[in-house]
This record gives sequence, C-alpha cells and structure tokens, in this order.
Amino acid sequence: MPSSWLRLGMVCLLVVLAQETLATHIQVWSVHPEFAWLLAPSIGLVGGAEAGAIGGLLIGLSVDCFVPTPFGLSALVMVIVGFAVGIAAERGALASIREVWWLPVGLGAASGLIGVILYFLLGILFGQSQFVNSPILAISVITVLSCAVLAVPVAVLVTWAWGSDQPRRRHRLRRMS
Repeated sequence: MPSSWLRLGMVCLLVVLAQETLATHIQVWSVHPEFAWLLAPSIGLVGGAEAGAIGGLLIGLSVDCFVPTPFGLSALVMVIVGFAVGIAAERGALASIREVWWLPVGLGAASGLIGVILYFLLGILFGQSQFVNSPILAISVITVLSCAVLAVPVAVLVTWAWGSDQPRRRHRLRRMS
C-alpha cells in the first residue's frame, strides 16, 4: 500500500511540475492550459471517493502554492471533483478505464469544465473581484480541450501508480451488500 501512494505522489508531482513549468508558457487567447485538474478525478476513478478527496486536497494545495488566489481554493475544488467522481465510480455509475476507452476523455473534459466553473464561482464568493472580469469562456474552452487531450495519458499514469494491489472501493462495496 505505501508503494502505491509513493508512486501516485511521484506521478502527481510530475504532472503539477509540468503544469507549472511547461503549460504556463503555452498561451492560446492569453490563457494557458490547465491539466492538473485531471489528477483528482483520475484518482477518484481508480481509488474511490476517499482517495479522490485526499488526492484532490494534496494536489490542490500544491497547485495553490503557484497561483495568486486564496490558498486552498484549488484544493477545495479538486476535493469536490475527486470525491464526486469517486462516489460515482464506487456506486457503479462509471465504468473502469479498461472497460471503456473514451471514459477518461469525457471525464477529463467534464472535470475541467466543472472545475473551472466551481473555481470561478467560489472565487467570486470569496471576494476575488478579478474573477468577474476574467475571460471565462476562453478559460473554459482551453481547459476543457487540454483536459480532454491529456486525459488518457494522465489516467494511465494514475492507474499504473495506483497498482493492481489496491482494489477499487467499488468492488468492496459490492461484496458488502
């Protein structure tokens, strides 16, 4: 179990560093792609709600170290998204990555869109006036496209990191009922 979390931590570190070093230099309509949003839902998909929430918290806090918004805003959004995907996976609403090849693409696009909308709504709620005049349409389009394109590699990395020694929570719930 500890080796799975160590591998997962290394994958998350790699993705967050790529996000903050490479992606910030790629600009389309003055907006850079956001693909660190893919980690929490991918962890929730393979590990369940608890793992998705914990992963979202840790990834969000690491992303919050690089952005000029209130510390914890990214973490809050990623916890919500990771937990929601994990609950859906546990209850059987989502197939496995191995069962449906396009699931990570759709999940990545949906998570990117939901993440951006939640981020903006919570940012405005917490008094971030710069969010009111932000180009939310351009940010949403770039985030959704970048998340859809990079969803499969990130999901494969997270699935590898989680390892086969970690059973999905969905299976445990089925055995209990």
